[in-house]
Amino acid sequence: MPIFTVGAAGTTSEEANYNITNSLMLDGGSSTYLNRTPGSTGNRRTFTISFWVKRTLLAGGEKLYQQRDSSSVGQQQFSISWRANGLRVLDQDSSNKLLYDTTVFLRDTSAWYHIVVAVDTTNGTAADRAKLYVNNTRITSFTSPVYYDQNYDTSVNTTDRQLIGAQMPNASTTLNGHLDAYLSEYVMVDGLQLDPSSFGKVDTASGIWKPIDVSGLTFGTNGFYLNFENSSNLGNDANGGTDFTSNNISSINQSLDTPTNNYCTLNPLFRNQTRTNQTNYSIGNTKGAGVSDAMAEGSMLVYGGKWYYEAYTSGDTMFGWGQAGKWPGDAPGQSFTDTKSGWGLHANGRILYGASYITSSSEGWSTGGDTIMIAIDFDNQKVYHGKNGNWAHSMNPAGNSGGEGLDSTFWDGVRHGYVPAFRISNGASDYSQVNFGNPLKSISSGNADDNSHGNFEYDVPAGFYALNTKNLAEHGG
Repeated sequence: MPIFTVGAAGTTSEEANYNITNSLMLDGGSSTYLNRTPGSTGNRRTFTISFWVKRTLLAGGEKLYQQRDSSSVGQQQFSISWRANGLRVLDQDSSNKLLYDTTVFLRDTSAWYHIVVAVDTTNGTAADRAKLYVNNTRITSFTSPVYYDQNYDTSVNTTDRQLIGAQMPNASTTLNGHLDAYLSEYVMVDGLQLDPSSFGKVDTASGIWKPIDVSGLTFGTNGFYLNFENSSNLGNDANGGTDFTSNNISSINQSLDTPTNNYCTLNPLFRNQTRTNQTNYSIGNTKGAGVSDAMAEGSMLVYGGKWYYEAYTSGDTMFGWGQAGKWPGDAPGQSFTDTKSGWGLHANGRILYGASYITSSSEGWSTGGDTIMIAIDFDNQKVYHGKNGNWAHSMNPAGNSGGEGLDSTFWDGVRHGYVPAFRISNGASDYSQVNFGNPLKSISSGNADDNSHGNFEYDVPAGFYALNTKNLAEHGG
């Protein structure tokens, strides 16, 4: 169960001078996708596709790219898709012309992957006619690979429809294979087989593979560059070519979660150690729903600092923090291993800690419809909560006043690291949607932290920060 720590894409350093502003969140449950039909044919033998992707769910068959002839069943197609544990690159008509099924596992839903597929079927070496790279590493181990014949004409750069985030399975117009993921810096270069150095570089301070500015590339006849910066047209080709059509996509699908500043999300790899009920995740792993006592936790681990998040609740839910790997029981504050390894704010407005409610005043929101504010101060060993813009019991996080202190047992556990911890639902109709600074729901106002990161419904207390990699690098303990 990987948990995101400081040493991963998005960590700040003096060298990290190229920042990506936005990504596109595709929500498969809402059938979101992009498509366009090129007006002319480009180079069908030589091209490069590059993009950054953050997985959310681990289903197989989700399509990252497809271009295919729609004239008949069994038509020629080229596609890049997720498998449950890795990637598949496929080109076929009546038989497979290219097949790469990776043997390496690519299951981390907390980090960004950089994928490059570079094709030149004129190459004299069969294995070099299609090259696959992940995070600057060439992947050469595949299950029963099939290599292109020399000078094969692919379906890419034809006038057939291109799809990002879905597939056309046959001659029917009905689509499936919808993608749950964040996408960033999506590029096609028509006419060149490029390696990853055209799209990224190694940060010498951290050793991490990072994006570079790609706007100066020569994209070719059917090439494109999607940077997802125009919230009213998220299919805009920043290179000036034909835009993609956005389907079931609105400005809400524009995300602040990018390869240069990765945000905390809910972690679908989490499993409750005492209950079989599992959370159902959606909307870029910011929303969780389920049945009785479905638990969830955040994807980022901290060892200190001051952190703030918000959560919109529909009913009987709990929000708090817990020691990674120790808190998961019936609820934060009632763990199966150590009841003081976490704490949770119950829907009745009281804090559960040590398997008991330690605050007597009730500020319930069990009917739902409220935005809950959670702040934790590891430096001064206090926790705070409020709802709809008002801190409970005259608490003042910025002034280090009025917070709940818990006891030394909880704060001594900081050596284990803490994650946001939730009982995400207590019944089939309950759900929670969290905002760690990357809101994928409508909010009526915008508030950033003191580092100008994040977008929250309510004012972020001075000295408290959104959970993202740039803040973690500076304040993560």
